[in-house]
Amino acid sequence: MIWEVLKKEIRSNISSPKVVITYAVCAVLVLSAMLTGAVTYLSLKEEIGQQAAAEKERLRNIYDFNSDFLQQGVRLFRQPDVLSVLVSGVEGDAAQRGVVNSFLNPGFDVSKYNSTPILAVFGLLDLGFIVKVILSLFVILFTFDAISGEKELGTLKLNFANSVRRSDFIIGKLIGNFLLLLLPFIIPLLVGLLILQFIPGIHFTADDWIRLSLIVLAFVLYLLAFYSMGMMVSALTKLPAVSFLILLMLWVLFIGIVPRISVLAAQNVYPVPPIDDVRKMYAAEFGPAQYEFMSFINDRTKELRAEAARREPLRPVIADERSMAEYEERMEEFQAWAEEARSDFMQEIIRGHEEFSLNMQHRGQEIAHEQDLKQERQNRLAIGLSRLSSPAGALTFAVNRLSKTGVYSSDKVFKNNVESYLQTLMDYYHEQIYENPMLVNYGATSTEPMDVSSVYPDQSAFVEEPLNDSVQVTLQDFAVLAILSIVFFSIAFVAFIRYDVR
Repeated sequence: MIWEVLKKEIRSNISSPKVVITYAVCAVLVLSAMLTGAVTYLSLKEEIGQQAAAEKERLRNIYDFNSDFLQQGVRLFRQPDVLSVLVSGVEGDAAQRGVVNSFLNPGFDVSKYNSTPILAVFGLLDLGFIVKVILSLFVILFTFDAISGEKELGTLKLNFANSVRRSDFIIGKLIGNFLLLLLPFIIPLLVGLLILQFIPGIHFTADDWIRLSLIVLAFVLYLLAFYSMGMMVSALTKLPAVSFLILLMLWVLFIGIVPRISVLAAQNVYPVPPIDDVRKMYAAEFGPAQYEFMSFINDRTKELRAEAARREPLRPVIADERSMAEYEERMEEFQAWAEEARSDFMQEIIRGHEEFSLNMQHRGQEIAHEQDLKQERQNRLAIGLSRLSSPAGALTFAVNRLSKTGVYSSDKVFKNNVESYLQTLMDYYHEQIYENPMLVNYGATSTEPMDVSSVYPDQSAFVEEPLNDSVQVTLQDFAVLAILSIVFFSIAFVAFIRYDVR
């Protein structure tokens, strides 16, 4: 009997205006979002490639090792992930560039909206937005009169007069109408994925296809949760107008209000100092330490020059054989001393530079670690609250994590890669300084450029979050969506069994 009810629902509704409109809207939006995402991904990929090439070219022409390399450091750029074509996540607001040098803790610039600020006004249209906002709104249109509407029309009583069991009726109605809702989304999605395969520069790996399948599964569970909620409200109310108003209120609450309240609550419970305050804290320690190191070099240089002036023998006025022999002997002694003093001074510079840079790095890491702990605590509370209180929150965190465009799977991973590169850069610095200690002589420049581009890393080899890690984290999001679907449908089922069809 369930199968008969399912077929009846599909036959009677497949050509209805709401299904036709849903299909037309989904076809336009899904294909537009995927093509727009592809253009954005390819343009950002090209831009990042040009910036990386420009940075390598800069590193091939270093004249002042101290200011152009030690202080400016190396700029690394975050490569966009191909799944951002489908789910943009935090791509617009996450760190796009990391700067690593020998003194400061790695710093990060944020937001590609800096170059295209109009995007920040409305944001990007992606599949996550389409499912979370638009399709969930269509769910309301599909379900608000699923039960109460049939009662008002009198068809509900007629169905039960034909010996249709209530349990079969509500299950068949749920499955049939849910399939009618999914088809207008799945068909354009498959067409869009097929088109993407013919666009040069876009390539999905086996890992990407698995992630994409899980993303679609998250979309289905999310829509099922809203669909079950719609059936529940329709079964608990007598009039379609009342059902529609309640569902619209719940839609606004779950989509727009609860996730934002969760973030605000986390910010108030665990406040995090602004990043400018953290930078000022580090700058307050870096400035005096740098001045002390430079003063040390200048003072030792003055001392050595004074000692050299005192030790350097004077050329005899009368250049006879004996006086010249004594002068040359003293000059050899002076040159031997000068060479030893110079070697000792170079070692002092190396040790001083290592101590200064390591102290600054350690202090920067301590300050950054404190900031990260506070930010992590706030993030976890905000994620936990929004995930458990709103299906929209659970969906957002799941698809962003799986598409590698989330706070942890994209932004955090990029920052960790940049920070791990710091040790490689420090080793290179020290190797170059040991070969030529005068490279850290402040203000000294070279007439010939120095090529240090070999230190620039291959960012395609940077570590990404493994699929297993992404799945383990998102299991709780899938569980939340599945539990909500079960709870909502169970309430709808029980309410419908007791529903007064008169």
